[in-house]
Amino acid sequence: MSLAKNCVYFCLKILLRTLCFTTVTTLTASWTRGDKMKKYAALLAVTMLASAPVFAAQQGGFVDPNAPAPAAHQQQGGFKTDQSSVVTVKQAEEMKDDSWITVRGQLEKQIGDEDYVFRDQTGTMKVEIDHKRWNGLTVSPKDHVELTGELDKDFNSIELDVKQVKKLP
Repeated sequence: MSLAKNCVYFCLKILLRTLCFTTVTTLTASWTRGDKMKKYAALLAVTMLASAPVFAAQQGGFVDPNAPAPAAHQQQGGFKTDQSSVVTVKQAEEMKDDSWITVRGQLEKQIGDEDYVFRDQTGTMKVEIDHKRWNGLTVSPKDHVELTGELDKDFNSIELDVKQVKKLP
């Protein structure tokens, strides 16, 4: 998000919090005094506050099914490296700890809550995929996937901490 959008969202958040506090204070005061007009005004303010997220949502429009999906994250600046190079499990075993890699193959089986066995043509390795990384994607052992993430190496084992999952055709 741009800096201007961040500022606008921050200002709106502060405004809504202030409005919420004022509404609660007004509600409490009007109910204790019994002022009928203030009760209606307070209820109207609460209704408006509760419906604010509905108006913030996108209200539709044209969606082109052939258009490419928007990028998940656009780097604002800094050092860029070629993270698209695909390596094999055997090559990953020779790489340094904390290397960013992409592997292609199949998820063989689930061995824990977020842990899986990944297999390609050169071998197997353990991968950890957080629930949020699936993004609604359903994968079976028959499906070919592309996993991108950070390599964690111990003395005699390797594990890939997956940051992106893609299902290949």
